[in-house]
Amino acid sequence: MNAQLRQVVTHAVKDAGNAPQAKRTNGHVTFLREIAIAKRLARTLRQFNVVEQELFVRTVRVTNLEAVDKPVAQLFRAQDWDVVLSRLKHDGQLGLTSGDTTLAFDDLVNVVGLPEEVDKAVAWLGEPSGEQLELDRSLYDFRRIFVSNPEIAGRTLNVDDQEAFATAGAIVGFPVGHSSAQQVWRGWLSTPTWRILIYSAENPPKNRGIVLVDGISGDIVEWFAEENPDQWDSDQA
Repeated sequence: MNAQLRQVVTHAVKDAGNAPQAKRTNGHVTFLREIAIAKRLARTLRQFNVVEQELFVRTVRVTNLEAVDKPVAQLFRAQDWDVVLSRLKHDGQLGLTSGDTTLAFDDLVNVVGLPEEVDKAVAWLGEPSGEQLELDRSLYDFRRIFVSNPEIAGRTLNVDDQEAFATAGAIVGFPVGHSSAQQVWRGWLSTPTWRILIYSAENPPKNRGIVLVDGISGDIVEWFAEENPDQWDSDQA
């Protein structure tokens, strides 16, 4: 617990110290001091995102051409959004978005987050729609859960990009030249993963590959290598 958060908890307990400890009503005991502490904490801890904040859901129709045919992950990096894009309706078909999803003109998409963040994302993507995709549970349902399993919550990225490059270079089977790394999230648990695009050292490169490296364990999730199908002139490589 950091010092500021510890101070908030201490003040909440102190402020509730004068509350009566308990009362009995119709045979039921109510612990008033504990209730006073809980109410104080619920009000003050919201600023630390420790307790639940109200989320807002809005459906937007994509009309901004700058949002079309670009991966959602790229849009998030460019616009610095603090929201989640959830359900997507494309050509009448309902689906879920991911970082690799590309939006099309006139798509409908759910934006979830705090009201001011949702408004910012909706204004850039297009225009609000009256259709409420979140109410359609014909294919997808949703639940709120409290994550308390220490094997899932608060996991730290243990593998940096240089370690991921070294792991990828050892598996592809050719001398490594140019390469690039992108951090993505994989699966329901959003496991941090390095996605390495790698080329061989020739000029122009004769081979290329893709390697996914688990950002926590350092294990190779999957990989693929092939002869480079791109035709490059030597003076342009």
